Amino acid sequence: MVHVTQGTQNVDPDDLIRPTLEALAAMDVLVIATTGLRDRTELPFAVPANARVSDFVPHSELLPHVDVMVTNGGWGGTLAALSHGVPLVVAGGDLDKPEVAARVAWSGAGVNLKTGRPNAQRVRAAVERVLRDPSFGTSARTIADELAACGGVGRALDLIEQLPA
Repeated sequence: MVHVTQGTQNVDPDDLIRPTLEALAAMDVLVIATTGLRDRTELPFAVPANARVSDFVPHSELLPHVDVMVTNGGWGGTLAALSHGVPLVVAGGDLDKPEVAARVAWSGAGVNLKTGRPNAQRVRAAVERVLRDPSFGTSARTIADELAACGGVGRALDLIEQLPA
């Protein structure tokens, strides 16, 4: 299963959802695309038979079933995927997203497409590489273990509450 999301800020489906759906249309995968916009469950282009589109799917429900996530590199989605040990294909085009993409690639947990508007060929090659090479999943699972060992939100809250008033 492949999940593609552009997050909730840069939501033009032509940036990442369209090239991903085109790239994976002939592959034997189920693609779950989320638009990031409330009640936007249809796209202005044809959706291949192996894809489903939703405005939002809780990552806690979806990510345990995902083999690779294609994302724009927003911190929320990236950390959600990594906390579930899901390797990434990152198309970070603006703000902090190129930096996030570079860090994902540096960690070995995914591929940096080095653009916010990749073409279908680059997306397909990256997804195939991540699915074929188990080192990406191994690195993503290592990061998941490290994140879990840090204690998550509960630990962060404890540390904040310990700060002097």
